[in-house]
Amino acid sequence: MGASCSGHHDVSEVECEKIGSTSYTNTVDVDGVVIGTEELTLTYKAQSFHSDSDRDRRLGGMSTPSSMREPSLQPFPSESTGSHSWEGDIGVPSLGPVGSAGWPGHETLTENMVSLKKDTLRLFEQSQKKKMTEFNSAFLTPMTLQTYLFPRYAPELLAKTCEHRAAMEDKLNGRGTIRLNGSTRIVGWDGQGRTIVAMEPNTLSASFGEMLDHFEYVYWNALDLNKPGAIGVVFIIDVGGGFNWKQFLSMKAVIDTVNFLKNCVHGRMAALYMVDMPSSFQGIYNAVAATAAADTRERIKCISGVDGLVEALQQLDVDVATTDYFRSFMLQRRDRAAAQTWNPVIDVPFFLERFPSLILNADTPSITADFHNEFRDAVLQFRLHKWGLPDSL
Repeated sequence: MGASCSGHHDVSEVECEKIGSTSYTNTVDVDGVVIGTEELTLTYKAQSFHSDSDRDRRLGGMSTPSSMREPSLQPFPSESTGSHSWEGDIGVPSLGPVGSAGWPGHETLTENMVSLKKDTLRLFEQSQKKKMTEFNSAFLTPMTLQTYLFPRYAPELLAKTCEHRAAMEDKLNGRGTIRLNGSTRIVGWDGQGRTIVAMEPNTLSASFGEMLDHFEYVYWNALDLNKPGAIGVVFIIDVGGGFNWKQFLSMKAVIDTVNFLKNCVHGRMAALYMVDMPSSFQGIYNAVAATAAADTRERIKCISGVDGLVEALQQLDVDVATTDYFRSFMLQRRDRAAAQTWNPVIDVPFFLERFPSLILNADTPSITADFHNEFRDAVLQFRLHKWGLPDSL
């Protein structure tokens, strides 16, 4: 666990057990004209919750909205009984593919979304000479599609996003190697339920280009941890601890970053805070920011000092426990004599206290298949614990 996450934070216990699955066909039509079908599989789980007074600590600090219902079941029967004796079973669908923003199939596609999806599939097949795998077709949820409708209808950007995801499919599913490089990690949520991702350049152990897979894995999973309906991710890059300019010389890495932000993060940068950016880092920042759309550049803020960031986070209604965490690790980054510690990918007590295998450190070389599978199960359990199920499920 990161240096500033020491101590025990009591939060509600969540237990999940797979109890079955079912499949159905979802027909998509516009004005009565069928344009396609989707085969969906729901994996059902049952949960028991035991709440206490600190359930929201470091989890966003918000009460469950009235539009969401929280599963409430009797405790699991013992395995020896061989029967389910509780009342009020609730079916919980499995998560969609990484980056699809949670549970698929519970929102209605608008006519514009249907057109966008159709055009995206066509452009992808023209470019790749093959059909999308389910990893990408199931990624085309309303939450994904809506971000490519504004400020303009952009099927070409979404098709490029799917092409990129197709190239990354094995890595994002835990079947390929993602090398960990630096401190990029999920650290909390703002008042709208948007995930906060933090990273500090002085923690990089290799070049900036070798950090991109790590960053991408964190980004797509961050979308899946958002409150249902929340759009985007809050990014915080703290340069106050310095950086090694030799790690940022690759023009290819800059171009890859620009393309990823343009295509894959399109419409989903809720905010980007650059903290204590030195003049020597300005050129790198300018190269990336110059290609951003005007509305994206408006979400980028340069901030001075730890207190300046904490104030900005408070304006986003980030809870006190999370802002205290920021104070702690930012001060550590600025202490050149201190050993720099962090938990890559996810640094939130809910995950690390319940899933010990998610506890990594600065020396962990890569994400393993076991880590990925455990993390995705933890993402599902967190969503149930924090956000509950939408009424439409």
